[in-house]
Amino acid sequence: MSNRGTMLSVYRRERARHYHNCRKPMGGLFSALLLTTIAIIALNSKSWVQIPPSFQIFQQQNIQNFSETRECLPPDSDGVLTKVGEQCIYIQSVIASYKEPGSTVISVVVNAWDGTYTAPDFVCCLRADRDVIRVKPHVFYKYSVESPFRATQFNCLVNAERLKPTHIAFTDHSCDQTSLNYSAITYPENSVDQLAVCTGVAYGRLVPEQLTEWFELQKILGVEKVVTFTYNLDGDSTKVLKYYENEGILEIIPYDIPQIIKAKPDRGFELNERWPVQYLNDIQMPLLDCKERLQGYRYMMVTGFHEIIIPKGQIANLYDLLEHRLRVEYQQASSFSFPVKTFITDWNKSDPDNQLFYLQYLQRTPLNTSNTRSVHIPGRIMEITHTHVVPQYYYQRIMLSAEMAYVHQYISCPPYLQDCYTSTRYHDGGLFFFENILKDRMKNVPPELRQEF
Repeated sequence: MSNRGTMLSVYRRERARHYHNCRKPMGGLFSALLLTTIAIIALNSKSWVQIPPSFQIFQQQNIQNFSETRECLPPDSDGVLTKVGEQCIYIQSVIASYKEPGSTVISVVVNAWDGTYTAPDFVCCLRADRDVIRVKPHVFYKYSVESPFRATQFNCLVNAERLKPTHIAFTDHSCDQTSLNYSAITYPENSVDQLAVCTGVAYGRLVPEQLTEWFELQKILGVEKVVTFTYNLDGDSTKVLKYYENEGILEIIPYDIPQIIKAKPDRGFELNERWPVQYLNDIQMPLLDCKERLQGYRYMMVTGFHEIIIPKGQIANLYDLLEHRLRVEYQQASSFSFPVKTFITDWNKSDPDNQLFYLQYLQRTPLNTSNTRSVHIPGRIMEITHTHVVPQYYYQRIMLSAEMAYVHQYISCPPYLQDCYTSTRYHDGGLFFFENILKDRMKNVPPELRQEF
């Protein structure tokens, strides 16, 4: 088959695989309201952005054209975003891989915010050494909630027999310009028999005791890789992350969001900074990146720095539970979803003298079996959000009971949860199993990293 025929074949398979993303949207505000209703049960956290239950936009007149709500300004010169020519498209990352075993076709996935509302009208300039080729992108994925800047994946296909690109630039038309700004293309690791975690966006100020214990618990549970995206993160929190980056377990990715939303020029991730529908896209972008970046790992978990998946039973290592029991019992699984136990840190400490942060809080809300957290098998998923997944054909999401494993979630009372202080409380010592080994590990963590702000 010719190179052109091979690439067309791959293109058709990719489009068939993602046919559900190409259907006509339900409408920006309606679909946003639907997702908000689904996500309303989620609680707020500093380390994993969540969705508040009400947005003022739904009380306003419907906005038919989001271009009226935003300005397409050049990104900061020292920022991480790249703007595509004169168009309202901002690039967060570019990740390339061979999409099928034995194929010579490379899929260069561009994770971007798209504010154009039209078909792609730019070109990818792919470079290897001094060779450059021009490739027209197609829309690979578009998040279902319409917004001024929509989380989108563009795909630039290239045959490796012709060129294996190492750098990419974006332009409106020609790649002959000498002034093009080329950026390195990321090629993810392949065939990594490990468990990785995508934490989403870390922002603001995090609790150092909780953060250090979280990392040590991940090691105990068999996690080998953590990816986090940082946005306006406090300096002390950054020191903790840098420590674990130097250890080799953490990859820190600087994060930014395109400006400006006219109705919310100071928007961000804090609860009072969020702007509806755009916020949903802002928190989806890290998952698009993680899905591509961690595709070579055996398992990928989506949780925040305030959440821990705890196995129950004889297998205390999460990776071993996934590999030697769950994957054997559920051979058609795309994902394993676990119920959530929420521990409210605004309630009185149950054991204030315990030297571990997590074991000071032993009171939780009732078990939540609808707002789950999941571990995914990367090659078997089409789309992921914070709490949901769309499996590939022939695979399915497995909902597990708390008898197998569950999530411990530690948060303060969200302002929108009116019955937080009067909610039914349960005493839960599920983490005591790890108390001794966690205390031993914490002895090796520099004390200055655990000081309160």
